[in-house]
Amino acid sequence: MAKKYTRKGHKTRSAGRFGVRYGRKNRKLVADIEERMRQGYKCPRCGIIAIRRTDTGIWNCKKCDYTFSGGTYVPKTSVGLVAARSVKKAMESDMVYEEIEEITSIIEDEETSEEVETKVDAVQEVATDIETEDEMDAQTDTVVDTEVETKIDTSVTDIADDTL
Repeated sequence: MAKKYTRKGHKTRSAGRFGVRYGRKNRKLVADIEERMRQGYKCPRCGIIAIRRTDTGIWNCKKCDYTFSGGTYVPKTSVGLVAARSVKKAMESDMVYEEIEEITSIIEDEETSEEVETKVDAVQEVATDIETEDEMDAQTDTVVDTEVETKIDTSVTDIADDTL
């Protein structure tokens, strides 16, 4: 007994319009291509599954009205994906080179800021050294002053003793 199909056009799909013409293989290929063409695709701009084919190789998003070119039957072909991947890889190497330059400039800036900080610290140390020297000088001045006064006092008393 022959198997009955419950769904109309199950075997022929969209190529049923050709009837028995062109052969089974060709009708199957056409049906596969048309299924892939009419399938919903994700918009590269808004990310919604709303891409439809408007013309040969022209695709349009119904939501954001973004129009772009792609393959004849699919928005992105395998050759286009390979080209996009190689362009992205080339751009990444440029970006990595630019990032390395930025990082080295940042490191150099940090080194110079560290050098500036060490110089500032050195200047502060010198300033504190000068302050301590000034304090020590002030202390020695007072000691010297007291010694000079005592010498003057003793010399005055010596002179007074001599006159008497």
